[in-house]
Amino acid sequence: MIGLAVLHYVHVVWAGGGIFYALAVVPTLIARGPAAAPLYGQLARRAAPLMGAAGGLVLLSGLLRLWAEPRIDSFGALWSGYGLAVLAALLLVFVAEGNGGPIRARLGRLAADPDAFSREAPALARRDAAVFVPAVLLILALMVAMRLGLV
Repeated sequence: MIGLAVLHYVHVVWAGGGIFYALAVVPTLIARGPAAAPLYGQLARRAAPLMGAAGGLVLLSGLLRLWAEPRIDSFGALWSGYGLAVLAALLLVFVAEGNGGPIRARLGRLAADPDAFSREAPALARRDAAVFVPAVLLILALMVAMRLGLV
């Protein structure tokens, strides 16, 4: 049970960090206009490996959770309410990271051109937040529902 609790916390840390980055860090930088480009470039160089590792760890921990969960004792159990909730959460992680990773990479490349960054970054950041935040909130809702035995 302690192992599953640790996996829950890994998900919460990833979710909280990602939401903070999407709703606070990036918009605050972008609001500075062209001057934000070099700052974003520096941030991206430092944050990208950490964010990529966190996303990979969430996927890996989700798979470990699936494997360690006693309610999923066969392939057929994946089609139970609990199994479908786990699969939905994994799919949402792929959606969140599959959308956000390329956007963050594009923002990093745009950082080399302050005018292009200033022009394109706001829309990219809004699109990232519009997908990432709801996906993560749905994942957390699924985690709570699974923990409470609602599925």
